[in-house]
Amino acid sequence: MDPYGLEEEDMPGGPRVPPGKTTLGALRGSGHRYHSVPTEIREHLVAQVSMRQSSIPEVIGFGHTVLPELERALFALHDVLVIGDRGQGRTTLLRGLEHLLDVWLPVIEGSQLHEHPMHPQSRWAEEMIAEHGDDTPVDWIKRDIRIGEIRVTADTTVDDLLGTGLLDTGRLAPGQQDDGGAETGLIPAMNRGVVILDDLGSMPPRVQAALAAAMSDRSLRIGHGSQRFELDVLIVAIMDRADYHEYGRLIPALRDRFGGVVATHYPPSLAHELEILRRRTTVGPKDSNLFIPQLPTHLVEIIARFARSIRESSSFDPESSASVRLGMDMVEHLGGSSARRSSEHHEPAITRPSDLATLIPAIADRLHVPDADPVAERTELQSLLASAVAQVCRTKLAEVEVDIIAARFVEGLTLTTGPDVASAKVLEQLGTIPRLATLLKQFGIRDGAETPGLVAGAIELVVESLAVAHQLERTQDGLTISYRATSSVTTS
Repeated sequence: MDPYGLEEEDMPGGPRVPPGKTTLGALRGSGHRYHSVPTEIREHLVAQVSMRQSSIPEVIGFGHTVLPELERALFALHDVLVIGDRGQGRTTLLRGLEHLLDVWLPVIEGSQLHEHPMHPQSRWAEEMIAEHGDDTPVDWIKRDIRIGEIRVTADTTVDDLLGTGLLDTGRLAPGQQDDGGAETGLIPAMNRGVVILDDLGSMPPRVQAALAAAMSDRSLRIGHGSQRFELDVLIVAIMDRADYHEYGRLIPALRDRFGGVVATHYPPSLAHELEILRRRTTVGPKDSNLFIPQLPTHLVEIIARFARSIRESSSFDPESSASVRLGMDMVEHLGGSSARRSSEHHEPAITRPSDLATLIPAIADRLHVPDADPVAERTELQSLLASAVAQVCRTKLAEVEVDIIAARFVEGLTLTTGPDVASAKVLEQLGTIPRLATLLKQFGIRDGAETPGLVAGAIELVVESLAVAHQLERTQDGLTISYRATSSVTTS
C-alpha cells in the first residue's frame, strides 16, 4: 500500500494502469534500455532466483526438478523444448513465462509488430524514427498479449508460422493479407514476445525445415528480395516424450535448434497432488453466486488419492488415467453433484461423501481400454475408490469419537443416503444423537454453524469409517447407499 492510499497495481506502470504515452527522447532520458526478449526474461530470472522466489508460481511439484532445468536453459538464452506426457502441466509451465516479461513494454505507436522504439526492425519503423526523431510517439503494451500459442497439426503450413506478409510495413496484423495473398505467420506476428508451439511432433517435415532455418538465422527474408526481418522472439515448444524419442519424428536440424530440453513429470507426492486440486479446480461458476459448492478438505484428499491410484494402475487408458486433469475434473464433478442436490432440495450446496458414488459412472467410459472388460474396470475403480476413502477415514478420524454414531446402529438403525438424498432427510433418519455437538466440534464445525449439509456430510464420513472397520455393513444399489450394523455387532 502506498502512502496516498493507492494500491501499487493501480499506479501508472502497475499491472492495471499503463505508463502514460511518451516519446523516444523521453524514453531515452528515463534511462530505459532495449533488451531482446531472451535477455529480458533472463533479467527477470536473475531477480527471482536471487530472491529465492519461484520463477513460475502457477506450477506445482516442479520446484526442485523441472523449474531449475528450465531456468538454466533460459539463463543460457536458449529456445526450449518441453517433453513429457499428457496432463503433466507442460502448457501451464510455458504460459507462465508471461510473468518473466516486463509488465509494460514500450512500442512505437501504431506498430502492429510491437517494435521497440530503440530497436526498429521494419522499414516503416525506420522511416518513422527518421521522420520524427526524438519526438517519435511511444505507446505501451501489456505482457499478456506478448504470449502467442498454436496447436500444431499435420495441416500446419509454413505460412501459418513464418509467413512474412508485409513485414516491411510494420503494420500488418496477424492473418491480414496483402493483394498477393501473403499472410503474416504467428512467429513474426508475435515479434517481441514468446511463441508456444504445442504438439511439435505433428509438424510436417517441410515446415520443420523452414522453422529450423528461421531459428538458426533469427530472421526472415521479406518477399523475394534481399531485405530480412530480424526476429526478436523466444520460441518454446511442447512434444510428447514418446514422439521425441521416435526416430525421424523431429528432423535433426530442428532438434538441434532447441538448446534447452526439459522433461516434465506427474506430481511427485500426495501433497503436491492436493495442492494442484486446491489451486487449479473451479468448483462452480466465477460469474455467479448461485449454489456455489462448499467442498470439505477430506473429500479433496480422497480424490487426490483416488486419482493417484488410477494413474498407477495399468488397467486403464493411460492417455486419460494419467492426466492431472482427471483429478481436477472429479473434484469439479463432486461440486456439480452437490449443486444439483441443493437445487432440488433448496439447501446450501455442501458436498458430502455420498457424492463420491457419482464418480464411477462419470469416469468409467473415459478410462475404458478398447477390448477390455468394462465390468472388471468398474470393479477395480470401485476398489480403488474404497481404498482411498479408507485411507482418509483412518487418518482424519483417528481422534474422532465415532462411537457416538455407532451406538445408533447397535440400536437397529438402517441409514439410507445417496447424492440425491436431502441432507435433512439423512438427519431425520438418525433422530436425536446424544453428544452430537462433541462429534461436530471434532470435525471443526462450530456451535451455530451446524447446517444440515455439514452435519450430514460429517455423519456420512463417520459411517463410512465404521464400514471400513467392519462395524457396519455397506450396500449400494445404483446411487442409493445403505448402512446397517453387522450381525456380529447386533448379536453382541
